[in-house]
Amino acid sequence: MKKLILIVLMTLLCYAETVQESRLNAITALIQKQDMIAAACDTYISLYGTAPASIATLKSATLLGANVTYTGTINVSGTNKTIVLSDTITPVQEYQKDYYLNTTNKTKESTHSVTGNAFVATYSFTSRAIFSYLSSASMTVSPVAPTSPASGAMWLNSLTNQIYYYSSGWISVNPRKLWIVRSVSELPTTASVNDGAIVLTTSSLTKYLYNGTTWLVIPQAVPFTYNGAF
Repeated sequence: MKKLILIVLMTLLCYAETVQESRLNAITALIQKQDMIAAACDTYISLYGTAPASIATLKSATLLGANVTYTGTINVSGTNKTIVLSDTITPVQEYQKDYYLNTTNKTKESTHSVTGNAFVATYSFTSRAIFSYLSSASMTVSPVAPTSPASGAMWLNSLTNQIYYYSSGWISVNPRKLWIVRSVSELPTTASVNDGAIVLTTSSLTKYLYNGTTWLVIPQAVPFTYNGAF
């Protein structure tokens, strides 16, 4: 009888361990899939300057394999510069939530959260994707400056890879140094010509260019480039 009870207990223990391992494997697979989809979204934005509409869009761009499935939702926010992926796993135990929350992507900044059985991962755009996202507006690509441009027009010099916007002449927006501050008062009173600045508050992002005398606000659609990126 004791032997039978022992066998039953061992069987139940093995079953419990198998169930726990299965659930943990499910969360591990979800993390890996979220990382992969986030990377594909980021690459898509870098290439096309816009957010992918769905998993199908990423597949059609050959950034994901045809056999990849994802039942959750994708939300790409240009305002917050984030890629948010959410999915659910049922049932979920506390230690498994902790495992998910404490797992970080080693190559891309991300944060994780869990509400009930909803698992959400938020990834920041790479600098290259941000650059592409901000420069997706109409831009002339040419080795020579466009003639008769409208005010605010943008031009990418394909020979020098420099970006300009038009305002009584072509003005370079390729800063030698890029300042990122919380208010205009934090900008240096003197800087070098073509130094750039981003004043980032909780509600707005304003770009400036130093013309040798003062900081000038430049059109919001015009990106800064710095060492080839944002």
